[in-house]
Amino acid sequence: TGDCVGGEVCRARNVGGVLQRVCGRPAPTTKVPGVRCALGSECTTGICDVATRQCSAFCLDEGDCPTNQNCTANRSVSLGGATFPGQQVCTGDNSLPLLACTTNADCAARNQACDAIGAVDLGVGLVSTTVCGTRTDGPGELGAACDERITENVDCASGLCDDPQRGQCIALCDGDADCSLGLICTDAPLGNFTTGGVSRPLAGRFCAEPCTTMSGCGFALGDPDSRICKRRCDDVDTRFELVCGPPIGTLDPGTVLAAGQDAGDCRSGLSAGSSPSVCSQPCVADADCPATMACGNPSTTTCGGNTAAFKICRPR
Repeated sequence: TGDCVGGEVCRARNVGGVLQRVCGRPAPTTKVPGVRCALGSECTTGICDVATRQCSAFCLDEGDCPTNQNCTANRSVSLGGATFPGQQVCTGDNSLPLLACTTNADCAARNQACDAIGAVDLGVGLVSTTVCGTRTDGPGELGAACDERITENVDCASGLCDDPQRGQCIALCDGDADCSLGLICTDAPLGNFTTGGVSRPLAGRFCAEPCTTMSGCGFALGDPDSRICKRRCDDVDTRFELVCGPPIGTLDPGTVLAAGQDAGDCRSGLSAGSSPSVCSQPCVADADCPATMACGNPSTTTCGGNTAAFKICRPR
């Protein structure tokens, strides 16, 4: 790009299967080198590094690359639906240490965003928490549909998606005022997150969609990926919240648990009754429950000293 003038950049062009480098106006996109991408057409330079899935740029040395990238030879780049190997382009800098963050401003000096999760020592030993990661600059605002990743999600402006299959764009928050579209601020979307091969509790509060029944989340019997209404213990408000999110187990409400199975095997993460126990779900009325169950009070479970106040389906 240093060879170009007038605001032009050194862009890639696929001409009959041959990669050419030409000065031209940046593509009409906000995705500059260092931002997450899937295709070269998403990037101002027309180049997406296949391995790191970051927008890239042709380079001669480190000075041609942004803070969070290095100039690396023999890379494969995506351009016009084709892959071209052996290119020298800017790639993700894996030497940067993990940096804990709470806002994108904490990551600005790295040309990164607060949209990844890593294991960081916050003075109480290693915990899974939000860290600086690849900027996504996705189109989806809070509540928009998203897929593929929980963090660094290309569908979300925040880079955070609450489910890798059929999720919603979420964001970090300190209170409900940080959320919109009726979302509330509550505990982390995952009880545990695996970082460095170890499963640890995920720290932080995130926006979530409140619910009272499974149907309010688009739940469908027999659909393993449909969202459910699940409980979260919010440590800040010290109370249970019911929010839409990904399923916990695989068993539908009304399924009788076999020996060795427990509530964690249920899609809702809730069970009721004993000898045998049955997979349950939140409810408001009997009509919200399977035919063999009725809507009643939950088992006595506490969150910060407060007892659960929502109802669940119980065996008749």
